[in-house]
Amino acid sequence: MKRLLMGLIFGLLVSFSVAEVRLPSLFTDGMILQRETEVPVWGWAEPGEQVTVEGSWGAKAAGTADADGLWMVRLKTGAAGGGSHQLTIRGENTLVVKGVLLGEVWLCSGQSNIMQNFEGLLRSTKDMDFPGVAETTAQVRKDMEMLADENFRVFTVERNPVFGDSKERCEGEWKSVSPEHNTELAVVPVYFGRRLRSALGVPVGVIVSGWGGTAIQPWLPLSRVKANPFTLQKLEKADFNSKKKWHLPSALYNGMVRPLMPYAIRGAIWYQGESSSHGGQQPQEYERMLKDLVEEWRLQWGQGDFPFYMVQLAGYGKEKAGWSLIREANVSLYHSMPNMGVVVTTDVGQKADIHPKNKIDTGNRLALWALANEYGKSVAYSGPLYASYSVKQGKVLISFTHTDAGLMVGKKIGIAPVEAVQMPLKMFEVCGANRKWVEAEATIVGDQVLVWSDTVADPVTVRYAWRSETSAANLYNGAGLPASPFRTDRVD
Repeated sequence: MKRLLMGLIFGLLVSFSVAEVRLPSLFTDGMILQRETEVPVWGWAEPGEQVTVEGSWGAKAAGTADADGLWMVRLKTGAAGGGSHQLTIRGENTLVVKGVLLGEVWLCSGQSNIMQNFEGLLRSTKDMDFPGVAETTAQVRKDMEMLADENFRVFTVERNPVFGDSKERCEGEWKSVSPEHNTELAVVPVYFGRRLRSALGVPVGVIVSGWGGTAIQPWLPLSRVKANPFTLQKLEKADFNSKKKWHLPSALYNGMVRPLMPYAIRGAIWYQGESSSHGGQQPQEYERMLKDLVEEWRLQWGQGDFPFYMVQLAGYGKEKAGWSLIREANVSLYHSMPNMGVVVTTDVGQKADIHPKNKIDTGNRLALWALANEYGKSVAYSGPLYASYSVKQGKVLISFTHTDAGLMVGKKIGIAPVEAVQMPLKMFEVCGANRKWVEAEATIVGDQVLVWSDTVADPVTVRYAWRSETSAANLYNGAGLPASPFRTDRVD
């Protein structure tokens, strides 16, 4: 009798457990939902179970769990605000998510420079004598200790590589920007979000899903890995018994991106490439891999061609052959794909530290792209981008887009504003048909740059800042935004 009773109790507990409505960890206290749209809300329950979702702002939706126990509804959201809002989910049980805000939500992904937190950034003492680093570090430390904003929240996805079927949920929690939490919050997303908060005056949420030292392949869906001969070869050679599962193709997409879909977002930020700048033909393949990533993320998210803003690799003193190719891939995709953006960071890097202290400018420049293109603000948002060239009498005339208020020679130290200076343009090179590059002279002519060398009578190609280390690059537009590295052809 005792065994029978225990069995009945166990059966009831199992039945209750199966029937309970469950939510992804994104739907927890303190969450931010994208304002003024229909947001997907989903979870798990007993197959066939009826589930209703109600927002305290006056929205309600209902759905039914499918044969696998998955349910999803689309709930209308209203104008920005909240804090006292609640999200109530009713099935066999009732769940209440408290402290919900309606505002702007962005995804931030990539490797260490997108997910490095304040504590990690300040721990490094490299390049402290590099111009501007001490002042930048002091400001970052002050911000870590002082920034506080209940209407700005960060969800950090816990690291979890998965190879095989995508994981149904990821772990993490929403945390407000505050001295209590700032040490563990990602620096670039915080400065990006802070600029949006200041300009828009609405709640902002950022979802950070990053892993330091990762190439692009782990962030790709398996279908795209198999469709590309280069990544397929990597997959076939992968060691699935390795403890470093985060290096496996598609492992981070499965465990740290797919579980976020289709949470409503305004757009995405991507800062990655350091680990893809070397190793066989990887830099040459990067453009296709990043294109695959953008296309598939957008497809699986189901929100159309949402904004996707890329951060170019910052200047770095250890010369890496693929560094410039990764930067070039960013610009190429900006031109060839819809709703893309590229943030130039040639002037925020350091010689010995691959993790620049100045992530303030990086975050602010990302926000400029969003403010101009997504929120209709009248701000300059891009540095000069190469457009075309012509050769006349042994000199090359280079044209650019985004020459806001004209081109200028500029100087930037740390987080100080760019200053216009009277000095020659640097880091321009030219070559003839022999493909031997020589340092070139260059001067600004209106919104163009004239480039030449007395040793190259018939110039064929020009390139600018085509190095890993770019602290000498000094071409800016009038808004104080740096010109992107470029070459006038893609033949090596």
